[in-house]
Amino acid sequence: AWEDLLADPERARALGQRGRAAVEQEFSLVRMAEQFLELTRSGAGAVNA
Repeated sequence: AWEDLLADPERARALGQRGRAAVEQEFSLVRMAEQFLELTRSGAGAVNA
């Protein structure tokens, strides 16, 4: 697998860009805040049950 990427730098670059975009989307500050609020709301509901 590594050899294939070393032999095809353009493909390696494209894979890296897609990976970075996925991480930036999933772990953006806004997304992390949304997940935190969702978690605290679900936890608060469990405590109040």
